[in-house]
Amino acid sequence: VKDNPRVASVGCSSEEGFEQAIKHLVKLGHKKIGLISGPLDSYIVKARYQAYLSGLTKYGLEINDDFVGLEYYVSEAAKRFVPRLFECGVTAILCSHDIRAISVITECRDREIRVPYDMSIVGFDDLPFCAHTSPPLSTIRQDRLQLGKSGFYALQSLLGGVPISSLLLHASLVLRGSTGPAPSNA
Repeated sequence: VKDNPRVASVGCSSEEGFEQAIKHLVKLGHKKIGLISGPLDSYIVKARYQAYLSGLTKYGLEINDDFVGLEYYVSEAAKRFVPRLFECGVTAILCSHDIRAISVITECRDREIRVPYDMSIVGFDDLPFCAHTSPPLSTIRQDRLQLGKSGFYALQSLLGGVPISSLLLHASLVLRGSTGPAPSNA
């Protein structure tokens, strides 16, 4: 809610998180990195989309609309966009959240695209089950406990008359088995 001194937001830096993920993927030799996300009609999805573009720009990577898939429905997005991105030569996919990333891994498995050998996948959130997927999901961690503490602090500040706007926590990349070197034919 713009221009309302009684509203604050708490979150994790999407830009910092996606930059860490892209930096990691570039070090692994990936040059074409895609994004699968929801449509750009929410604040957080827009922030993550902008973070994706910013990260690509920072590392001198190609920005191509064909490397981006935006869809409301999670499994339909994976079914629709994984084959297209793979055909375009994308070797790594960032996902706007972990549920989408798991759906992308499943679609890759169904299409015999090997994760991480043919395609690297990175999620966002670090939900508790991510360490137990097959392969375990590399993801950008949002520390839920610290987000809760920050939310309490924000509420306490607003109730105390302190007109704060937003609190962004630092993101951290959690590396697991869903990322690997870019395929040699990429």
